Amino acid sequence: MYVYSSYHDAFFEHPGSVRDVIESKAALALVINRYIPLEDVRDIHYGAEVEVEGVYAIEVWIELVNGETSLILADSPIPLEPKQWQTVINKLDEEYRSSKSLILSVKELKESLEDVIGWVKAEAERLGEKVAFITEVAANKLEWAIDHIKLKPWQIILIIQEGTKDKQKIYLIPRILTKRIIEKYSKAVRI
Repeated sequence: MYVYSSYHDAFFEHPGSVRDVIESKAALALVINRYIPLEDVRDIHYGAEVEVEGVYAIEVWIELVNGETSLILADSPIPLEPKQWQTVINKLDEEYRSSKSLILSVKELKESLEDVIGWVKAEAERLGEKVAFITEVAANKLEWAIDHIKLKPWQIILIIQEGTKDKQKIYLIPRILTKRIIEKYSKAVRI
């Protein structure tokens, strides 16, 4: 695997596979410790993930005692040249800009709101992440509410519409769940 550390502003090679490492925060912490002392790390979060030109990459955000930094982990069959890294970084940036929220209409599903949220929370917990309920708002106040939520790069807003479009529930969820939610609830999701 190949690593870009914004902490060092440098590129590295690391043994192993990104897809294997991100399955567990303990395994991820071992990789991070090679570049950042764990005593400086408060928490680890999964950011945007992309696949471009046969390269799978994910940005991992690290909350430090005195700020934040990130590592970009990339799986590639060959070493990445600077131009390829730039392509990966551009795609990650595009992912952050293009998806800040998901709208999930529960009325279009056969599952209850409780089942949907239960699944989302279980997926987040499996990755060592959390889901936070923010508020319930009327549809005409939704945009105002979203504009006042300060997102971290590893978060995305999940808006759940129940039977009527008048009441909307807003949750903060881990960004890494975006693709999983879209795959599982494809008929009921809008970006």
